[in-house]
Amino acid sequence: LMHVAVKDFTIKWTSGAKLWARCRDAIGSETTEERLLSEYSRKPGVLVLSDPLPVTGSLTRYQADTLYAIVDERYNRRGATWCSLNAANKAEADARIGAAIIDRLRDGALSLVCNWESYRKSCSASSS
Repeated sequence: LMHVAVKDFTIKWTSGAKLWARCRDAIGSETTEERLLSEYSRKPGVLVLSDPLPVTGSLTRYQADTLYAIVDERYNRRGATWCSLNAANKAEADARIGAAIIDRLRDGALSLVCNWESYRKSCSASSS
């Protein structure tokens, strides 16, 4: 992240929950879908998207279509998209978020698997 900042890239960080709240807020407002999607797909040099998946289950059809539009536009423009997902493996990620989205996110990317125990679990157990 520091390397990107030094290179003077614009960075936009958001969580999936904030992205979906922003989409809901835009419904019925003066903000067009195109303008909203542009905030995430065209403007930032690097989009950092944390946990776009719901805690359980998969994306809704609307969420999947919206995320695909953002990721596909960034992919076609060669915009960097960093994304963290809570999925056990690629097959689960494909099933929950969509194979086309995962394919675009992984093309030419460094994928890291972090499969250690939750830090939150150990913190709550030691504070009891």
